[in-house]
Amino acid sequence: MPVVDQLAKEYGDQVTFVAPAWKASFERTLAKAVELMPSGIVEWGLDRDEAVFALYGVTYQPAGVLIVDGVIIEQWPGGLGADELRERVEYLATFST
Repeated sequence: MPVVDQLAKEYGDQVTFVAPAWKASFERTLAKAVELMPSGIVEWGLDRDEAVFALYGVTYQPAGVLIVDGVIIEQWPGGLGADELRERVEYLATFST
């Protein structure tokens, strides 16, 4: 998540970064958000009923999903390194107008 936080600082004016969590308490989710995303740019929350995960067909965590206007452009399991994630975010930024 520190990589996501860094990219949010760089691309936050073009791309919205969202980090929902599940299967945890709100307090634990808050503590991790503060620890791993200190910029405060990444939108995060606890998806208690797993609605966000179900909406996009994510059955595991961590996972990455690129979405434009509600349509999944790309999805992958696990985390990515900084360079690979940057490439995908730059690709996603090409969809913004």
